[in-house]
Amino acid sequence: MTHTYTLTEQDYLAFELYTISKTPRFQPRQRNGRFFVAFCSAITMIYFFYSHNYWNATYFGIMTLALFLCYPRYFKWRQKVHYLKHIRRNYKNKFGLQETLVIDNKLITLTNHTGTGTLKASNFDKICETSTHYFMVLEGGAALILPKKDLNDQAFKSDLKTLKLPHQSDLTWRW
Repeated sequence: MTHTYTLTEQDYLAFELYTISKTPRFQPRQRNGRFFVAFCSAITMIYFFYSHNYWNATYFGIMTLALFLCYPRYFKWRQKVHYLKHIRRNYKNKFGLQETLVIDNKLITLTNHTGTGTLKASNFDKICETSTHYFMVLEGGAALILPKKDLNDQAFKSDLKTLKLPHQSDLTWRW
């Protein structure tokens, strides 16, 4: 069956954020950054406390607590801004262009503004489903991004079943 869709900046961003959130390094980086910032602020607080400058010690004590509590939100915001700049710089010519995906037996044919390509289903590693997208991940880590808003969900799911690929469902995933 033929499926037609258009990719936007937000579709690329969703893929990048989903991918980074599933890497094993993401949580430790966030945790280490959180503790490092809070530790530096706490050291400054202790310095002012022993210097009998209680006003600055109180200020840095409050800042330590605020930084510790707000750092995860800041970290995610910073990652989102970073990937948005990356997408705007590298994929700006691909936004708003119509693409066609045809799933026929064990072959997947993709047609876009650059041409037509055919992939075997065996080249794909898995299919990841979020509440807004399907990501058909190739063995090398690249993926086909398929926004659900442009697809007939039932017809597309039946086509995916014919491919017999591992299906990972993350319907509750949010950045």
